[in-house]
Amino acid sequence: MHDQDNMYTLTMLDYGNSKTELLGSNLKLVYGGSDSENPKEDLLESLRLLVNAKVITLTVTEKGYNQESKTGSLDFENDKFLQHDLGMFRDLVKNEVENLTKHYLDEKKNRGANENEKDLSADQLQDKVLAKLAKFFPAVPQSSVGWLFLALYSRYLAGCIDGKCRPVTLLCCDNLTANGDMLKRLVTEFVDAVRRI
Repeated sequence: MHDQDNMYTLTMLDYGNSKTELLGSNLKLVYGGSDSENPKEDLLESLRLLVNAKVITLTVTEKGYNQESKTGSLDFENDKFLQHDLGMFRDLVKNEVENLTKHYLDEKKNRGANENEKDLSADQLQDKVLAKLAKFFPAVPQSSVGWLFLALYSRYLAGCIDGKCRPVTLLCCDNLTANGDMLKRLVTEFVDAVRRI
């Protein structure tokens, strides 16, 4: 989509007639796949977008939520993508990320004393923190719920750093019954699992 300036076409067919429109609703797209050519750069750009987005939309198939078929709960036991993300985020929460946040909170308080930091805007300081945070990630998330956790946790950390509240709407565009309630339940379940260290 980069070659097309992030635009695409929509063709509507109606009893032999067709109508095509050019859509330009995407301002920026970042590839978040694990086979990215520049995974760390893509992750940093993803963090910037996720931290500042007002709406995060999700359109995946039912299987894309990595649920157990009988209970509807996240399938941590059998799903390798959830296992990957859970392990990665548990390690981050337990170790470097909390120390990183404390370090930058202290640094922010002492900005006047540090010549290199005192002229940084809040956005520049946020970029510096996100760049540091991106270095701690051994890989990008592999599950849709993992990406949402990354978005929410990054927003939390950025808020700890600059004191801004960052409300966000998670908009589930799936064609599933009670999709919003399901998404809320699964994200909450993932957060609870990460916190059980």
